[in-house]
Amino acid sequence: MPTRVFAYVRVSIGELDEFAQLRSIEDSGFQPERIYIDHAGHTACHRPSFDDMLMALKAGDMIVVHSLSRVARNFCDLEALVVSLTSRECSLHFVQESLAFGRTDGLPTAMTMTRQLLDALAGFERELRQERSAEAQARGRSGGRPRRLTPSQEAEIITEATQPGANKAALARKWGMHKHTLYRLLRANS
Repeated sequence: MPTRVFAYVRVSIGELDEFAQLRSIEDSGFQPERIYIDHAGHTACHRPSFDDMLMALKAGDMIVVHSLSRVARNFCDLEALVVSLTSRECSLHFVQESLAFGRTDGLPTAMTMTRQLLDALAGFERELRQERSAEAQARGRSGGRPRRLTPSQEAEIITEATQPGANKAALARKWGMHKHTLYRLLRANS
């Protein structure tokens, strides 16, 4: 039984507040003694509250987090955190994935981790991709490659291509594109 229960919440760019994560933790039956909150994007390396929480841990303590994606940027980060905490005889519980690391069910840590990790990895990676997409959209990026041509260049190409007798293959070479790209541009603007 842990001596103390700490909750960790990371609020990403674009999220309103920490209350949904806290409600999830409390609805799962955990009553944290202390709550640590960071307001940082997924890629942020500096998380002062998280660092403070790690410094305050003692053997037997438990950290409860809403989801894997709140504390780890990738599998390597997660593995390093789990190894660090379990070597300090602390445990880590993820509510959304129903995943616990540390000595649970009387099984060695490695067996517990293997059994639960396989179930959670797919969901973890999906959440990371969704969060990265949301952060990119908040910065004004949309999916896919950046556009090579400006709207005015596209308009110029369309004007040239729609002239009677226009050689579309030569026009595509002139603009440094494949002729199929030119035809796709013309179809999209017809």
